Amino acid sequence: MSKGSLPDDARKAFVQGRRRFVCRINQGAFQMSFSMPLYGIAEVIEGIEAAGWVLDQVAWTEDRRDHPSAMCVFRRADLPPPGYFAGPQYAAQSQPPQAAPAAGSFPVPPSWGQPQSR
Repeated sequence: MSKGSLPDDARKAFVQGRRRFVCRINQGAFQMSFSMPLYGIAEVIEGIEAAGWVLDQVAWTEDRRDHPSAMCVFRRADLPPPGYFAGPQYAAQSQPPQAAPAAGSFPVPPSWGQPQSR
């Protein structure tokens, strides 16, 4: 990683073709109360998402001074989410397409939007 900001690193990872971007985002060193917005973390997440990523998973921890820290896993916004090709309609396919589909052109499973039988 570079010495730049996390959104800059996220843009570089996106251009390099990475499928995941994982980072730790620290809140900062100011007095925390029980309930308050985490502006610094929210702004960093927004910057990373603007670079083409979607927040997929997050785990929270605190440092020795009780400052919150988020361990974030982002996935590319231009790829289908994990498990997208896991439905029974894809059972005959050996693997999902290797090339990234264009945004908005993901195949829609035939069962979507139809009543479910029980």
